[in-house]
Amino acid sequence: MGIVALYQEPYSLNRRRYVHTDGLTVAEMVARSPGFPSEGGKVCIDGIEVPRALWGMIRPKPVNRAGRSVIVTLHAPILGGGDSGKSVFALVASFAVMALSGFIGAGGLGGFFGKKAVLFGIKGLAASALGTATAIGGALLIGALTAPPLIDRKNSNSGDIRNPGAASADGNQLAPSGPIPRVVGIRKVFPPLASEPFTYFSGPDEVVEAAYILAGPHSMTDVRIDDAPVADMAGVEVEVREGFPGDAPITILSRQSRTDLSQEELRGHIVADDGVTLEINTASLADSLPLPLTAVSRQEPDEVQIQIVFPQGLHKNALETIKLRVPFRIRIRLVGETSWTDLPELHFRAANIKQMRSTITLRWTNDPDDAAPDAAPGEGYTEARISTPAQTKAPSAPAWSASSYFDKGSGAEFMDSSNLDSTAVRRVAMTRYGVTMMLDEAIFPRGRYEIEIRRGQVFDEADYNKTAYTLGGDVYDLFGSYGTPARVFFNRDLVSDAAYVQRVISVWDQTPLPTDDFAVVAVRASNRQINRLSVLAGGYVRDLTTNAWITTSNPAPHLYDIWQGHLNADPVPYQIIDLDALLEWEAHCDAEGYECNALMEDQTVADAERIVASCGYAKPITSDRWSIVMDRDRSAEAPVQIFTPRNSANFRMSKGFADVPDGFLVTFRDETREYDSNQIVHPPEAADSDFIEQITYEGLVREDEVRRRAQFDLDQVRQRSTFYTIDVPTESIVCRRGSLVGVSNDVLSGEAGFSRIVGYKVDGESDVTEIHLDAEVRVTNEGDVQAVADMRAVLNMHALGSPTKAHIRQKNGSIVTRTVTGATGDRSVIVLDAPVPSSQIGRDTLVATGRSRPDFNRMIVFAIRPRPQLMATLTLVDEAPELWNPA
Repeated sequence: MGIVALYQEPYSLNRRRYVHTDGLTVAEMVARSPGFPSEGGKVCIDGIEVPRALWGMIRPKPVNRAGRSVIVTLHAPILGGGDSGKSVFALVASFAVMALSGFIGAGGLGGFFGKKAVLFGIKGLAASALGTATAIGGALLIGALTAPPLIDRKNSNSGDIRNPGAASADGNQLAPSGPIPRVVGIRKVFPPLASEPFTYFSGPDEVVEAAYILAGPHSMTDVRIDDAPVADMAGVEVEVREGFPGDAPITILSRQSRTDLSQEELRGHIVADDGVTLEINTASLADSLPLPLTAVSRQEPDEVQIQIVFPQGLHKNALETIKLRVPFRIRIRLVGETSWTDLPELHFRAANIKQMRSTITLRWTNDPDDAAPDAAPGEGYTEARISTPAQTKAPSAPAWSASSYFDKGSGAEFMDSSNLDSTAVRRVAMTRYGVTMMLDEAIFPRGRYEIEIRRGQVFDEADYNKTAYTLGGDVYDLFGSYGTPARVFFNRDLVSDAAYVQRVISVWDQTPLPTDDFAVVAVRASNRQINRLSVLAGGYVRDLTTNAWITTSNPAPHLYDIWQGHLNADPVPYQIIDLDALLEWEAHCDAEGYECNALMEDQTVADAERIVASCGYAKPITSDRWSIVMDRDRSAEAPVQIFTPRNSANFRMSKGFADVPDGFLVTFRDETREYDSNQIVHPPEAADSDFIEQITYEGLVREDEVRRRAQFDLDQVRQRSTFYTIDVPTESIVCRRGSLVGVSNDVLSGEAGFSRIVGYKVDGESDVTEIHLDAEVRVTNEGDVQAVADMRAVLNMHALGSPTKAHIRQKNGSIVTRTVTGATGDRSVIVLDAPVPSSQIGRDTLVATGRSRPDFNRMIVFAIRPRPQLMATLTLVDEAPELWNPA
């Protein structure tokens, strides 16, 4: 037949159902119920808890005495309200912890604490002290009912929140798998680069392409470079994509790149003052010969660009009539191999005093012959050679040849603009500004390549015979020397031929934006640096009512987006989000003018939700229902529950004595200063004090809201430095974290009374006018001589001018308050000034009594922490209406 066991996980709407065979013990059932956290969990049979010690002894039967199927229910450990409550008492770091004793009640700490001893006038206070004022910010972050919007650096992913004030195309680049910023609200930001900027030569121009991104959809306006609007800049193209799914792709970016070598001189021959003799300072001739540069490509690029610059041009004595040539040789090999492959020798020709830019491109392809041979007829890359003869001048130097891969086999040794039809060189195309060499993937497999480039000696084209490869009738090794002493053919006096490898770049034919989940500002700029790109961005979120996309600074929709939006890798099921509470909070933020305008970068979900909620004077609750606690003026509200010694135990208090600073030095992003950092001292009169604390607010961008929050945080330290705890049965808990409750205890008031109803008297309308209690009502101080002499005066507080109040917890959980107009018998029967519906009164209904001022202490639930035996500990803080209505 089998026995059914049911278990519902916390935060889940699905119930697990286990069917166990007859005869198993409870312990065996637990062991065979995967997913059930047996440690700390409870087991009930038909609603009755089975003591853990008996789990191995009890074997449930399939049918109970009533003939119904037995149901076994498994219960997870009780979950708190998001905080364990333990951290509260870590804040009040032990300076002096005193047990409840008459010593404290008698003012015995007066000599020890000096001016603070007056705080110990309340009976039963456990005293502790905070450290110096530097702990106030951290203490508020952990222990405030609604923490300030501070960045918790200790708990951040990186340990150091960058949140930079500027970005540049050279520096502010995302690391692989790095965090992408997200704007909450609306603010000016400097987005990071999606990938390394791609800088290349296009004709005589230097062009940079870059993509700046933010996480998720954003509105983006007022794009600026170095604080100047891009709309006013010539040579700058900008394309914006807001980042919604299905947005059209960015068109001005099609490739991504990585630079591996930059700003290195291709050193030529070192000559003495005569312009031709090599300057040999050591025993080695090689020290005066051209030095090669070696770079290593990235993994499997589509092409590698070697960008070469002649910064002073290429000329002799600035004469345009002397056309000079500089030869280059390149060889490549896969990383790890020993043999090199020589590529064709290239000649660059010019007579130009201006800076000149050129690119040698190695392109991997499946069709290396798809580019027709070409060469520049004038200035630029004018010749490519697959072989050169041996040097005819002493000392001899061997002949040189490139890989046969580039040999067409027609008999010619070179290619230039005059012999394209008969050239033997193939798979090479040359233009004024560049050379492209096509590499067949079948012969040159994709991978990481070492690339070595070397320049040769400059020479006058008028001395050159390209067919014979001679200068003045002789063959020279253009990358070596001849004669004794060693020399070069062409006199370098007054020659400007310095050449630099500006960059070696690996390029992939892939967009740097593989998904459409980013808001993008793409820029293409010619001959211009992009040092600081900024944009006024607003993060799009769903409207809580209409579900339409909106930009707003109200914190509520952004908190919902953090929990449920697609940027959360593990979104909270919307069914367990308390939407009604968020809507109420949204309206409250609008009414109070609360806004959050923050840049979220490298924050955890917990950090982000805390900052957003804090800007709206709230705190997230992440329990069975995901909601918020609003900190607000509750003066007009009634407590949802009253706790007395009849429904609680172990009342205790902990007081933190902090050296509260005279003020805060607050750093924040100032909206009026283009969101640059600003600092103010609050209150202003604390500017001359030596006792102020520095804090940084995130999300607050106006001085008025910063001062409002700083004053609130200072007041919190002063007004909410006491934490109260009580232990209660879990079935007695009606309140939640953030609920307003009343606490009546003889520690707080010597005139408090607590009892339960055992009977009542009704009037003709069936309403209760008189209640019978199971204990005497203590309605005044026991030391009151008049009360002791006249019991009836004790019961009828009208006679003393301060009537007793009775606070009755009705069946629906609400509290109704009535004035006690009289009492009879042994003070256990009291008469109410107004009736209470009998439908709301039952046996064991809780009643608290006391003087009308105060009736009970109004407190807010800070945390709920589970305890063994189906108990829980509540941590409470003072309501502190002074926070909202300062005197």
